[in-house]
Amino acid sequence: MSAGLPPVAVLARTPSWAILAKPARLACHRSAEVRDRVTLMQAVRPRLHRPIHLVHRLDRGVSGCLLVAFDPATCTRLHAALVGPGSRKRYVALVRGWWRWDDPLVVDTPLAEEGGVLREARTTIRALARSHEPRCSLVAVEPETGRWHQVRRHCRDAGHPILGDTTHGDGRENRVWRERGVGRLALHQLVLDLGVEEDGLRVAAWCPPAADLVAVWSRLPGWAGACAAEPRLAAPPLDLDAGDAASGIG
Repeated sequence: MSAGLPPVAVLARTPSWAILAKPARLACHRSAEVRDRVTLMQAVRPRLHRPIHLVHRLDRGVSGCLLVAFDPATCTRLHAALVGPGSRKRYVALVRGWWRWDDPLVVDTPLAEEGGVLREARTTIRALARSHEPRCSLVAVEPETGRWHQVRRHCRDAGHPILGDTTHGDGRENRVWRERGVGRLALHQLVLDLGVEEDGLRVAAWCPPAADLVAVWSRLPGWAGACAAEPRLAAPPLDLDAGDAASGIG
C-alpha cells in the first residue's frame, strides 16, 4: 500500500468485482462537495491494480461492505441486482434512546430525492441491545429501497436518530457521545448480499464490525445479547477508521 493511503481490506473478489471493507472518514470519491486529497478510489487502485467502478456508495462516516466492479458492464449488472428485490443489506447502528418496539418495526415514510420529489422507501429495524444508562440502543437495520440517507432518515423518523449523525441527528446527544468515544457516525454495513452470482460466485460478503464502534458497543449492558442475536458482531473487529489518512495527512 502506498505511503499515506489507508489500508482497505478485500472481503471477496473475482476477476470482475470485489467487496471491500470501507473505512469510516473516507469519502468514496471526489466530487463538487468532496475535495479530499485521499478517497477510497485512490486507496484501492494500488491494491487491486484494476479500473474501479462504484456499484453503490457509502457515506463518508459509514464503515463496512462496499461493492466495486472492474468494468462498466459488470457495474451496470450488479447495480441492477443491488436495487432489485433479491438483494439484502444489513446495517448495525447505535441510536439515541431506549428502542421501544419488541417486534421488528417497518418504517415506510416516503423520502425526498433530488428536486424534492418524494419516493417510496421502506426499512425494517429491530433491536439488538437496549440500555437505560447510558440511554441508547443497538439496532439492526435492513433497507428494502435505496434512497439517499435512507437508513439515517428512517431511524430519525422512528424517533431514534443515529448517534454521531450531524445531519439528521441530535447535536446535544452527539456532543455527549463524543466524550464516550463515538467520534463519527455510529453506522456499519455488516452484510451485503445481492442474491445473484457473477463469475460463478455469489455476490455477497459480510464485514466484521469496526473496532472503534465495538469499543463503545461492547460496554453496553446488552452487548452479549446482541452478539447472540447477531453472531457476526462477536467476530474480531477490524480497524476501519481512516483517521488522518483520509485527509492526506498520512
